[in-house]
Amino acid sequence: MVVGSALILVGVLVGFGFAWQARRLKARVEAAQSWTEVPAIIQTARLQKVGKTSSAPSLTYTYSVAGRTYTGKRLQFGGLNMTRQEAEEVLAAYPEGATTTVRYDPQRHDFAVLRLAADSKGFLIAGIGIGLAFAVAGLVVAVSG
Repeated sequence: MVVGSALILVGVLVGFGFAWQARRLKARVEAAQSWTEVPAIIQTARLQKVGKTSSAPSLTYTYSVAGRTYTGKRLQFGGLNMTRQEAEEVLAAYPEGATTTVRYDPQRHDFAVLRLAADSKGFLIAGIGIGLAFAVAGLVVAVSG
């Protein structure tokens, strides 16, 4: 009974932990809305395979702040887990050599994002999946014990 209850508790905590991380990413997007926007040039734009079925756009860009040039790789906050078609659509929006804008953190000029977005969906799905797995295991142990 104690082991089952402990597994259920772990499941709930893991679920809340992932939900907290998802909320944290959304809060970063909100904070970045006030960051300074500057011109940037896309240096590289490639499709990257992630796992067996997912893809991600891999981009690098340069931008200048106070006379100093920085190179960034961050498309948005959080991870990128997309279908190949979604990743290709992002790459089409940011082709090599294109001029766009980025927002940079006023406290860390070397930290910039191309899009004010966050991929928090993965955290929510993982939290629900892992949390439920622990909770079900806890229930099975509690009932059988």
